[in-house]
Amino acid sequence: MKSHELAPVLSALALLSLATPSEAAITSSGRPAGTFRVPYSTQLVMSGVDAASISGSVGGWSWQDNDATQSAGGTPMGWSHESKWIALTLTEATELTMRLEPKADIPSTQSSTGFHGGNLFPGATLWSNWQTTDWPEGSTRQNHVYHNSAVITWAPSLEYIGNIPGGAANTVHATFSLLPGTYTLVIGGNGSSVDEDPTQGFQATFTSVPEPGSALLVLLGAAFPALRRHRQSRA
Repeated sequence: MKSHELAPVLSALALLSLATPSEAAITSSGRPAGTFRVPYSTQLVMSGVDAASISGSVGGWSWQDNDATQSAGGTPMGWSHESKWIALTLTEATELTMRLEPKADIPSTQSSTGFHGGNLFPGATLWSNWQTTDWPEGSTRQNHVYHNSAVITWAPSLEYIGNIPGGAANTVHATFSLLPGTYTLVIGGNGSSVDEDPTQGFQATFTSVPEPGSALLVLLGAAFPALRRHRQSRA
């Protein structure tokens, strides 16, 4: 390809590199219709080059209670109703990066300081799908705890993908290569249930870019019509 014929391709590359994140759709008004068992509280839709931020409070040991984990023989245990559950939708193949960190200015009516704690050691787990089947008739509906690094026995629709382990770091992050579809994300704290700070403020930042293969197809789709026009104009 001659240098003058590269111009449309280079222009498309420049446009892709200059793309700025749009504001992702966030709805904090409860679970999606047709979902059950999992206590979803936020819906997040991301598409293409996108970004979103979610903040709030979670239990200081909600994602992994080290005392309960030890009592369960080492099975990583989290507390469902003290964690943050997000119903995520991706409209295209995506490289999704999540960053979790403490946030010290989340108001609290139960703390003497007026704010939740700001010393969170965050962790998160990602599953594909939403939980779309209800409890069996006559079941005991035991969804108080969940396994943070595997399938969840009481949420059989979810398929485990991976987690962002909590630990000694206050800020953690990870990137996942994901197909279009629905996903379940839980965020919480990693600690001991004997800690004095039961709730902690958090901030979760999400950024997405098209998966490289999808981005290349978009690029080629934008470049070759321009290249064809360019060649026709020289004929």
